[in-house]
Amino acid sequence: MNREEWDTWKEAYKTWFYNHSQRRATKPLVKYGKSVTTWDVIKLQKRDDISKVIEEEHGAKPGDQEMITKYQWAVNKVIRGLTQEEIKETKRLAEEWRKTKPLPKVQAN
Repeated sequence: MNREEWDTWKEAYKTWFYNHSQRRATKPLVKYGKSVTTWDVIKLQKRDDISKVIEEEHGAKPGDQEMITKYQWAVNKVIRGLTQEEIKETKRLAEEWRKTKPLPKVQAN
């Protein structure tokens, strides 16, 4: 087989593979964003209460390392202090925000 025949066969194979190769299915678009939970609603609504608890119990100012380390503890303490009615309201609000977007000022926080 000489060079011309080789190039002809090579081109034929390339064309065949190009025409018969399977295309990968396109992946569905990724839905970026975060699902809103009851926890998120409480953290947004009770932000001032959480800061007060940390300052009163530990004397930490906003932005201090101690405030950051005690944040989870303070959120749990505030949640334990909520009434059943407040918890139902936050669950309802979280469900509403999941179905429709939260308010822009809430999204910014």
